Amino acid sequence: MIKQVETLLQQGKTYKEISVITGKSINALRHIKSRHLKRLGRQNQGLSRGDGHYLFNGYVTHDGNGYLVNTKHGKRVHRMVMEKHLGRELSPDELVHHKNKDLKDNRINNLVLTTRGEHKSKYHPEIGMETRFGS
Repeated sequence: MIKQVETLLQQGKTYKEISVITGKSINALRHIKSRHLKRLGRQNQGLSRGDGHYLFNGYVTHDGNGYLVNTKHGKRVHRMVMEKHLGRELSPDELVHHKNKDLKDNRINNLVLTTRGEHKSKYHPEIGMETRFGS
């Protein structure tokens, strides 16, 4: 069971999807992950934190806004994931939007590259950029 849950997490499956596949409750799956698979989870996309891994060659913590930050590189993890996907660094004007609004869900299929202006008008028309992003 543990190996199956590990494999499904590595594939980017959600707890709800894994629950349907395994017949285990979401709480039971979270227990398995926290007790047996501490190195896995949505915050690291189910990948090992090996020395050569581009995201976790350092420490990951949360910033004051709820984003995961790689302290060695001084970058937010979602920006690092997008940079790796694109094969280039992002410009300061480029933002990475989380489709499901879960700031810890940094799977590439949950991220959208956008500009500051486009981000505000398309994803957050009800608030100003200075309210959410401090700029």
